[in-house]
Amino acid sequence: MRKVIGIRALASRGAPAFLAALLAAVVSQGCGSSSGPSGTADEGMIAFSSHADGDYEIYAIAPDGTGLVQITDNSVRDTDPAWSPDGTRIAFMSNRDGNDEIYVMNADGSNVLRLTVDPGQDRHPAWHPDGGWIAFASLRGGNEDIYVMRDDGTDLARLTDDPSTDQFPTWSPRGLMIAFSSQRTTEEEIFVMDADGANQRNISENASDDDYDPAWSPDGTTIAYCSRYGLWLRDSDGGNPRSLPSVAGVQSPSWSPDGGRIAFYASGDPDVFVVDADGENLIRVTHDEEIEWWPHWGPSR
Repeated sequence: MRKVIGIRALASRGAPAFLAALLAAVVSQGCGSSSGPSGTADEGMIAFSSHADGDYEIYAIAPDGTGLVQITDNSVRDTDPAWSPDGTRIAFMSNRDGNDEIYVMNADGSNVLRLTVDPGQDRHPAWHPDGGWIAFASLRGGNEDIYVMRDDGTDLARLTDDPSTDQFPTWSPRGLMIAFSSQRTTEEEIFVMDADGANQRNISENASDDDYDPAWSPDGTTIAYCSRYGLWLRDSDGGNPRSLPSVAGVQSPSWSPDGGRIAFYASGDPDVFVVDADGENLIRVTHDEEIEWWPHWGPSR
């Protein structure tokens, strides 16, 4: 694995634009909230991908199952939606140009911009909390690693460089760290690293099962993730693992803006569900016979 050093040291050495700009964003970023899309009360909207019309499109729905809106409409695969922190844009993966690439569009589906251009698959976009950067997983280096770029596709930087698979990046609420899942150990595990790729460390260390698809809670104290046995939570330092009652085949957890609930989809029952963060009040949000997956909960308005 490559040698990594701290973000402040890199900035002082005239490192790539990503590192210097990210440091400035972290230093200047406050803790206030931003306005977002219209939802039920102040709950935000859940974006997801559905096969309802015969190919995968991006939709949005309120967490109570009302207000369904179709956002993309074409004959290709659009999936992996991720709301921008202010709720005005959605990053997503699409093969509309013949290869899996990262795109961004306005929340109503207009002004689509392609951000990546590479023969390797690019997927799992995740916005930095300041909205100016997007982390994603890519196969462009011969194996899947975590990269970051500006929200216009410029200033690409590679954060991990390991022969195994690194995927599913998620930023901490202030953008200082990124959690991701990796197969560099016997089982897939949850790792955390600094925002510049330094200090990569395994926080799940579960030799008996795969742990993957992490999602950082809005208050930064907890990481939700998936396991063969369902939906789990851990403290952000890796301690206090606990399982939540859920349905089979849990995938793609995403926290509500207030941290009180978690959306996810279930491969064994392919719809979007929401459950309280204590495991209570499990509800089905979508009700379609086709696959509906990759939910991402947008900001409150």
